[in-house]
Amino acid sequence: MSTRSIWESVEIGKVNLRNRLFISAHTTNFSEEDNHHVTPRLVEYWRTRARGGVGLAISEGLRVHPTSLRRRGLEIFTDHAIDGLARLVEAVRGEGARMFGQLIHSGRHVGHDRLGAWSASPLPWSIGEPIPHAMREDEIQELVLAYGQSASRARKAGFDGLEIHIGHGHLLQQFLSPLSNHRTDDYGGSPDARLRIIKEVLTAVDHERGSLPVGVRISADEFQEGGLRLDDMLEIIHRLASAFELSFLHVSQAAYVGAESLSTQVADMHYGGAPFRAFPSAFHDAFPGIPVMAICRIDDLDLAESLIANDEADLAGLTRAHIADPNLVRKTVAGRRQEVRSCIACNQGCLDRVAGNLPMSCVVNPEVGFEREFGRIADTPPQTRQRVLVVGGGPSGLEAAATASRRGHDVTLAERSALGGALRSAAAMTGRGRFSKLVDELVGECERHSVDIRVGMEVSAVWVCDEEYENVILATGASRGSSTLQNGTEMTGLDAALEDVSALGNHVAIFDERGSWEAASLAEHLATQGVRVELLSPVAGICWNVSVYSRVSLLPRLARLGVAVHPLRKPAGLVARQLRLLNAFSGNGAEVIAGVTAIVHVGDATPRDQLLDELRGGLGKKTEIHVIGDAHAPRTALEAVYEGRLAGSAVGLAHRPGLFDGLHLRRPTVVGPSVEE
Repeated sequence: MSTRSIWESVEIGKVNLRNRLFISAHTTNFSEEDNHHVTPRLVEYWRTRARGGVGLAISEGLRVHPTSLRRRGLEIFTDHAIDGLARLVEAVRGEGARMFGQLIHSGRHVGHDRLGAWSASPLPWSIGEPIPHAMREDEIQELVLAYGQSASRARKAGFDGLEIHIGHGHLLQQFLSPLSNHRTDDYGGSPDARLRIIKEVLTAVDHERGSLPVGVRISADEFQEGGLRLDDMLEIIHRLASAFELSFLHVSQAAYVGAESLSTQVADMHYGGAPFRAFPSAFHDAFPGIPVMAICRIDDLDLAESLIANDEADLAGLTRAHIADPNLVRKTVAGRRQEVRSCIACNQGCLDRVAGNLPMSCVVNPEVGFEREFGRIADTPPQTRQRVLVVGGGPSGLEAAATASRRGHDVTLAERSALGGALRSAAAMTGRGRFSKLVDELVGECERHSVDIRVGMEVSAVWVCDEEYENVILATGASRGSSTLQNGTEMTGLDAALEDVSALGNHVAIFDERGSWEAASLAEHLATQGVRVELLSPVAGICWNVSVYSRVSLLPRLARLGVAVHPLRKPAGLVARQLRLLNAFSGNGAEVIAGVTAIVHVGDATPRDQLLDELRGGLGKKTEIHVIGDAHAPRTALEAVYEGRLAGSAVGLAHRPGLFDGLHLRRPTVVGPSVEE
């Protein structure tokens, strides 16, 4: 083992980095749809992470040509982009970090809605997706020129270095891979011909980069039959390194295709930590003179340290870890590691929202994208210390209690069963265990801030009225109970099913009306226990609300486990273990499945908000009541934690003019003597 450490400074080209930690390029959707330029929101997002102590930040992909422009994406194909990018770089450098700009053309999977998508060949990235335009040679030269001009603009904006993305199934890899390049001209056919456009791009960038270091981001393996594999990429980089001065190699994996490969690009919690570390290690061994960056599910600093100490890489990327906690490095250096909020690799806020063309968020960090707004609240201490009661110890209640206590209030949290709420149940499912990390960290934060936690306590309106709290936060969640079919068959509710999966028997039908992780996780968990599973869906698909990035690996896992899927089917009744199905399209009877022991219904949840009605008019003093999380409207952990942070921050300040602008704080219910809502 070497003596190298993540805390050492390192040089890329002539750029000195204060440590070996970096944040890779990732889409935020914090720009504006109309002008595609840097916004104050984006600047503050990156400033916050640079202030947290990371060594290197790599900008999200800067689009070099209009045909690659996605909604809310950043462009660098006009001079209008330079000033905003300069402000971004200045903010990062002002906090002691360095920033590289990533130049990209996405090709066939992100095309301008008017101009169409470009690619090497007219092959869509997935079944049913638009067929891209096969680029003519004059268009290839236009693209090469665009890369050179974009490099010039990046240099003028003050970037410290440049990253050329030739992986992840983007346009340059579409030329490189035999799966997506079926050309017969000088840009297709042989490996040398497929590599030609990348060499031309690097030559154009070389002419404009000045003294900036230039490296490439690659996919070491496409994870597709007939695609590029590790040995192919080692040879390709050998050819490029022989012809160009590559200042670094950023080693990732995957291709943007409608197959399991896509799920490895930003691996979710079903994968282990650093599941693809062998790839950067192979390049580190093969190219000892070029710094190698490792990425993907490097969840914490211990894992990063092991990669560096074992000589598997020269820099470690903790991108989602810094989304989850921008002060990860600073807290650790200060001896406050127990305060770090860990990434749980759910991909719910950072990836799923971006895939839906929404601004990025984070389940565990509600302040993502709202750094300025929450900073304003942090600088506004409450005028008085209040007695606060939080009812419910799920994610929203725990977050609310921790936040209010951290801000100086006297907080009691009452939970009738176990802390964690629905997240505890989710964490018990196969491959979903990292949800427990969020629960544990929320509980730990409550304990550090002296929240009075009372587990096993059923809160009544009478008790609340007697205690005379000044602020009550109802985080009582939602119920997902049983339901009955027309023939009298009772379907087990999700709550009961998760509480005791063994009671369901050895052949379970799951009727999924949500298309989310709830049914999918239960199906996977039961199947891994040897239970035969029938997954029924009333629509023409399954798991439709699971992001494509996870769905492309989820569905093959379910298939390998033997889960049978029945789209456009509803249960009609279960008699003598004979499950009769209805065709959801026609309403006619369909097949019968024999041997079924139980039906689990994953349907709509009902908010548990009765306590609010019981408290109206019964409180002896003026009291603010916030209803948050599923108690307000059943949604996901993302909204629950966000609303918990808001409610805890708003104690004593909810009516402060302008303080919560842009944060969507709901007006609290005010009850008490002679007070109307």
